Amino acid sequence: MSSFRVTIALLVLAAIPASADWQSIGPSGGPIGYVASSRTQPQVVYATSGYNPFELLRSDDQGDNWNRVGSCSGYAYCLETSASDVLFAGGYAAIYRSTDGGHTWTTKSLPNTYIYAMAVHPTDPSTVYGSGYTSTGSIAFLKTTDGGESWSVSTIAAGYGRCIAVSESSPSTIFVGGYVYSGSSTPLLYRSTNGGGNWSLVTPPGASSDYYMH
Repeated sequence: MSSFRVTIALLVLAAIPASADWQSIGPSGGPIGYVASSRTQPQVVYATSGYNPFELLRSDDQGDNWNRVGSCSGYAYCLETSASDVLFAGGYAAIYRSTDGGHTWTTKSLPNTYIYAMAVHPTDPSTVYGSGYTSTGSIAFLKTTDGGESWSVSTIAAGYGRCIAVSESSPSTIFVGGYVYSGSSTPLLYRSTNGGGNWSLVTPPGASSDYYMH
């Protein structure tokens, strides 16, 4: 190998981050499920731990130290904070809400619906979206415009929803991703430009050979 190639190889190796750049910061205990950051206090981070009940963990120093602040009976499949820092967790047939930083929770029952992802309106704290699927195998889209007091549930198409995202610059544009199973889990991606009123299939070309979107 020429000295030039050796030099390039050494430069590439030097540019690769070492595994020592990551360290466990706790807390010890059950599995960590989902993480969400505060939208009003940059130093505050939340995480869920365990299942039925799930616990809410909170860090006030960007993850250096953690405390358990509350628990809720149920399964948390996702965690999100609204623009006013209300906490939402989606799960099996229910959405959980906390207005006091996770100390106490209220449960909104949504039978026959599995909520696997949530997203919030970037400026309106009363509007929150969710995605998942129904027990009959349809991609579900959930929406509240009253801060979680009530939810509408509609279906997009056959399949299973696993992720959702809202455009920061154009909040009426929403993406929902998931998959349809027909021998393999084929990815699906849908887009709405009117806040979830209508949906268009926008799955990238060639994605049928990939695994489901999440």
